[in-house]
Amino acid sequence: MKQIYTWGVMAAIGLLAGCASPSEKQGLEAVAQFYGGSVSFTKGANVTTTKADAQGKYLEISLHSAGLTKRYSDMRMPASNCAYMVYDKLAPAEQQAYDYLKVSLNDSADAHSYTFRKAELVMVEKAAVDLNAFLIDLQTEDHAKVQNAFNLDILDAAAQKKLPDELAKIEKALAPITDYRVEGYAPVTVEVGNQKVQLVRFYITLVHAGKTSRMALVINPEMHLDQPFLYGIQA
Repeated sequence: MKQIYTWGVMAAIGLLAGCASPSEKQGLEAVAQFYGGSVSFTKGANVTTTKADAQGKYLEISLHSAGLTKRYSDMRMPASNCAYMVYDKLAPAEQQAYDYLKVSLNDSADAHSYTFRKAELVMVEKAAVDLNAFLIDLQTEDHAKVQNAFNLDILDAAAQKKLPDELAKIEKALAPITDYRVEGYAPVTVEVGNQKVQLVRFYITLVHAGKTSRMALVINPEMHLDQPFLYGIQA
């Protein structure tokens, strides 16, 4: 049997007492604060013979927020962000307990549903460590660290030669960055040296000089901070 809990932006915190763990509650609050509207979640399990379907225990997050389809052309972006925000807040034991997260987005115009398996969320959580470090280096204008983060293996000789100047142009155009927020992610696979590498593309909104700009960063989750983890940048 499914257990259903709900929480709204303006709801009293006491309504959640006994219904959600502190970490689950933090995840719901993070989603509600980011998108507005109301958030509910359902716990359940799915067992099916259809191999393509996600199996096991799941946590489903439902977001009801007006105008979502007008704000995003691809609804997977906010859905992925909701999944990661909740997963990131879960206690380690809870992260292990759920096999996947489901996200349902609803506004007055339409409804969308997405599934995010644990293996993908684990990968994104690892990549987010590099992401946050890079964004701090970009914000503090640490030019050496920004350049050293880029993986040269994906570039030909001509592109490698141009890279320092191209990164310098991006840094100059965005400075000073006063704030940033992650809008979502998408897994991507690229071929490097005849090998396929699983990467994560993050979508970022930067606040700088009184305006906002969008940026996409492609990160290798298996690379550590002292390695060239950045495989692409678009700004």
